[in-house]
Amino acid sequence: MIHLFLQPLIVKGRFSNLIIASSHQRSPLSGDRSQNSRTTEGFTLLEGIIVMAVIGVLTAVAAPSWVGFNNRQRINSTRDEIVQAIRTTQSNARLKRRGHTITFKPNAASGIPELDLEGLPVVLGNGNLKANMVDMTVTDGANNAVTSLEFIQDGSISTDVALPIKIVVSPSNSGTKRCIFVESLLGSVRSEANNDCP
Repeated sequence: MIHLFLQPLIVKGRFSNLIIASSHQRSPLSGDRSQNSRTTEGFTLLEGIIVMAVIGVLTAVAAPSWVGFNNRQRINSTRDEIVQAIRTTQSNARLKRRGHTITFKPNAASGIPELDLEGLPVVLGNGNLKANMVDMTVTDGANNAVTSLEFIQDGSISTDVALPIKIVVSPSNSGTKRCIFVESLLGSVRSEANNDCP
């Protein structure tokens, strides 16, 4: 609480001096920051260097994990696109009561694997892949290359190949693999990853 002491000196009917005093005065131990005191605001050069070193170590540790995560996401997305294209081709064959073909183009001119659905080209990766980033192989049960898969009017496979047909998608720079197996004449599809992808 502030106590005000007024000490008026009346000269010609007016206050000529006004003194305001407070009961809360600065302790002599608290010191005055403006007189001979060092400020503790900011960082020293050594603290800045230590912070930068810690950030560098964390980045070095996290970067490979982040790259691996991005590769897995791209490969999973590409695998899902292929599975969807196979199912769409099979469904169209049933609905339109005529044969429909999906053509695999692992070595497309763009460097990105492509599919061809009855003349409609599909570049895999939803725009997230660059040239030579992903490899795709398509083989049958006898390890022969397969270029296309035809579904007839009832949705079954008409292509004369040894089942299962295996489609492997993997990044060019890592061992991560995703596989799609077309296992039966009825066109049943199974997806696998890494060690389950022989």
